Amino acid sequence: MNETNTLEVSAKKAGVDFGLTLVKACWIGADGVMMYVSTADLSRGELVTALVADGITDLCVGGCGSREGFERFRHHHLVNNNPMTDEVALQSNGAIHLLRESNVAISRRHLIVSIGTGTSFTLRDDEDFTPLLGSATGAGTVDALMRSWGWLRGAASIDGVIGEKFQTFDIMLGDVIRDFAGTPFVASSFGLVAREWQCGPDCFRRLAASAVSLLITAVGDKLMQIGEKPGCEGITDVIILGTLPTRSRVVREQLEKMLAAFGKTLIFPPHGEYALAVGAYHDISL
Repeated sequence: MNETNTLEVSAKKAGVDFGLTLVKACWIGADGVMMYVSTADLSRGELVTALVADGITDLCVGGCGSREGFERFRHHHLVNNNPMTDEVALQSNGAIHLLRESNVAISRRHLIVSIGTGTSFTLRDDEDFTPLLGSATGAGTVDALMRSWGWLRGAASIDGVIGEKFQTFDIMLGDVIRDFAGTPFVASSFGLVAREWQCGPDCFRRLAASAVSLLITAVGDKLMQIGEKPGCEGITDVIILGTLPTRSRVVREQLEKMLAAFGKTLIFPPHGEYALAVGAYHDISL
């Protein structure tokens, strides 16, 4: 469990994000401290036990994942729009709550990128938000690839698998076109596997690095497309949410390297993986 600022709020409710892979929750504990708990660290049953122990009776919920095991609580959700639009609204507002609590400045118009099982993109302008096209490539892609290669700990341990040296099996654009030498742009994901495949001591590290690179490239490509849409021109601030970028130094560094090439400034809110749960906690009335 993680703790942060003390708040004077009732401890009877929790904000919960039922994701496609993880369940994440936030609530005010018995000691008046905001708690952040995820099934990345506990089982679903252990999370339920923690909620009950702090007297939680009502859940303000978002997300499209299974609620199995949480039937004992009263569930509250937005009913203004369809479930996906409500989820984007809560996530967007939750990110703003987290930034304000940490006194992090953000420009009036910005993009929110949430790297979950898939990846979602949202344009925010003052108090309005616009859901944009998402991507099926997300942390779930990285996790699945790593598990298929035998790293059963999954994406949460990506830094330990890759280590300090970020060497991939990708063919870089600079390898093909000299003018792009030194850039982070990928010409072919996993492109070197067919040329030089051998299961040497570094092969799994390079595969893991390539999986991360695939995700980063997908985010960069989508942001390039979004930048050409009306209303999205000239936006530089990009808020990054999700468990993988919040917990992985490697992913944050590679995102910053890629998006800096596009003139973007990345902002990682504290507890960014809990943005949807935080939005639900603050924005859903009981």
